[in-house]
Amino acid sequence: MPNHRCDECQRLWQEYAKATTDHLKFDSKLRVAAYSHDAEAIRVVTHQVEGAEEQREWTREAIRNHEATAHAIRDAAAD
Repeated sequence: MPNHRCDECQRLWQEYAKATTDHLKFDSKLRVAAYSHDAEAIRVVTHQVEGAEEQREWTREAIRNHEATAHAIRDAAAD
């Protein structure tokens, strides 16, 4: 969950939301290309899907790392 008082959390979660939206958009385009049997579009869009998926995974990992390092100490101190 994002910490609404943390600018970095907000930035990372916005980045993750965009990466997820992009991934879903390209995946949908890939399905259309596959349904149309458009080999060139499949090739191009497959590359886009993979790039968006990598960005999504990278951003999610950045969120995990940020939450573990930036908020773990503060959260532990609050207990």
